[in-house]
Amino acid sequence: MKKIVLALALSALIMSGCVNALEMTALQQAQMVEYSADLLLKYARGYDYGLVAIEIPEPEVVVVPDPLPPDVPTDDDTGGTGADDINTPEIIDNTQPQFNDMNEMVGVEGLAFNYSQYLLTDEYPTAVTPGDVYFFVGASPQSKLLAVEFEVTNISGEDIYLNMLDKMLRIRMVYTNTGTGVEHVENAMITMLPNDLSLFQDYVPAGGTLTLVSMCEILEQDADAISNLEYRARSDEGELIIYLW
Repeated sequence: MKKIVLALALSALIMSGCVNALEMTALQQAQMVEYSADLLLKYARGYDYGLVAIEIPEPEVVVVPDPLPPDVPTDDDTGGTGADDINTPEIIDNTQPQFNDMNEMVGVEGLAFNYSQYLLTDEYPTAVTPGDVYFFVGASPQSKLLAVEFEVTNISGEDIYLNMLDKMLRIRMVYTNTGTGVEHVENAMITMLPNDLSLFQDYVPAGGTLTLVSMCEILEQDADAISNLEYRARSDEGELIIYLW
């Protein structure tokens, strides 16, 4: 209790300026006032002077999901169930109806298609009437042209329009080199020839016959050893295979 009285008296003297002997800085005066107030609170009834327990909240735990491995589709990407769609092979039905001949494949009443011959040549056509304006196809160096010809005859009494472009034929030649035993598959060329089989669009006159041709380019070394030659034509309706040699 004596400490309280002494502190209060000293504070009053300092603030009133009655004591000239003590010279204190502003910081020291503030410390003295704070000490006096602390003493009053310490001995005041009902005041808990002990340490104040401060409750520190526990930090919030945030759970971050593991990222998906790269290139793994999600439900939004696939429209399905994600994992169930991974590595699911695409099922493609390669079975197609087989045509017996070109007549059945083209299906134009009044026209008769007949396989004529195949040629190995440096250029096509091989013979041209002097003075005629024509297109021709030449083979690349060390290569030959393999040309397959069909005759189309109009067996009706009127002109018939033939649109082969509308058939969208995909034509290939397949052959084996007898020396090496290697099988080769060559796609037919698209040419500017007026009688290119896959592009022909014109009338076949009544009772008339014209020649249509499909051709590809093969190596000269294979041309001397061809065997098992096949002509394959495919459309959206089916496939035709003609065994030529």
